[in-house]
Amino acid sequence: MKWYLKVLKQYSDFSGRASREEYWMFALFNFIFLIVPCFLIGLFIESDFEEAAYILAILLGLYMLFIIIPSLAVTVRRLHDTGRSGWFYFICIVPYVGGIILFIFTVLESEQSTNEYGEVPNGLNKPTTNKSEKVKIEKPSNLITETKTAMDGFNQCNQGHFFKESLNECPYCPKGDVSSSDKTEVIGTTKQTNSNDDVQAQKTQVFGGGTPSGTKPDSNDALRTVISGASTNIGGKEVSTTSKRRLRGWLVSFDVEDFGVDFRIKEGKNSIGQNSTNDITINDDMVSNVHALLLCRNDKFVIRDEMSSNGTFINGQEISPSQPIDIQDGDELKFGKTTYLFRQAFK
Repeated sequence: MKWYLKVLKQYSDFSGRASREEYWMFALFNFIFLIVPCFLIGLFIESDFEEAAYILAILLGLYMLFIIIPSLAVTVRRLHDTGRSGWFYFICIVPYVGGIILFIFTVLESEQSTNEYGEVPNGLNKPTTNKSEKVKIEKPSNLITETKTAMDGFNQCNQGHFFKESLNECPYCPKGDVSSSDKTEVIGTTKQTNSNDDVQAQKTQVFGGGTPSGTKPDSNDALRTVISGASTNIGGKEVSTTSKRRLRGWLVSFDVEDFGVDFRIKEGKNSIGQNSTNDITINDDMVSNVHALLLCRNDKFVIRDEMSSNGTFINGQEISPSQPIDIQDGDELKFGKTTYLFRQAFK
């Protein structure tokens, strides 16, 4: 019944989109409200209650006039939901096949992304979703069940990073003194050998106006500086301390800067949040310190919401906390107020 009432609230709204469920639930209740009076009119006539039948017939006629505009409006919005113009409604005037073609258009699935007529209907094509409700997407993932076995031979630090057992400490966690005013994240360690080789930092991310000494700011992005590459001399042997992870994809957003900003996704676990210790740091006051985890393994990508305050959305649908969900190339991810386009890198 809520779908029927929703259509009446949008009485003459010919813009936007209407899901398949909304359209056909309205059609069902509209059919009931038409067929029941017709049945009663016939029953009253046979029972010699002609006056009651006459009154009911007048009410039925008024209802039919009343329902014409919302019926047209919801049909146009249903066509918009399939990516078609509302003018396709007039295809029904084509003799014999026009009505069949229009019927086929109304039973097609919704376009799963935003089109020129609006966004995907919210909440798995439901008209309203309370904040307390969580849309549960059942999508089994063998990748998560295999993770435990795949992590044999690795340790996990307090920050949730995995590293090989052969290393004495996590190479990803911040080391040394870091200026809080610049919000600088330094990952890895640096040691100088007896020679005069230049000392390099494994990775430095700077958020804010400051730039660490010895680094050159990127002319294209004043808010982020990345320096990679490091080595350590142990027992006279050069040992690389850089954890090389293959680039597997990007998160691209045009909400942060007009000309766009991108974040790299590496093989393995990628933490996402407002805290600067995350692999991907998002400066958004609606993003939690550790908002979500994105895992890449064997060319598959899985994201999990880490009990964030404002939730994680995939293509406009909120996912349940702590439930891993597979994502595909081209999906739209939303953390807080910022939307990101996920793109997968192929070898």
